[in-house]
Amino acid sequence: MKITLHKRLEAAARALAKRQRITVTLHGNTTLASLNGSEYIPLPQAGGKMSRNALAALRGTADLAALGLRYHSSQIHAGLRPGSENAAEIFD
Repeated sequence: MKITLHKRLEAAARALAKRQRITVTLHGNTTLASLNGSEYIPLPQAGGKMSRNALAALRGTADLAALGLRYHSSQIHAGLRPGSENAAEIFD
């Protein structure tokens, strides 16, 4: 049985986030899921033979989103967010 890249990324994301209902999609959307408890991780389209660097970047993006889902706290984020609009934009 051949395990696809998509399934490997999804399994890794589920393990890192410690959430079994995470869904990873490869649709060309590079916007990461907001860290509000979403169980959806959109990743850039992965087509054809990928270079090691491209594969590492894709895995890194998936890992970043999964770890964000696991550890992000909206309450802590809001409490630490600067009052200045410019500083808050950088902070977010």
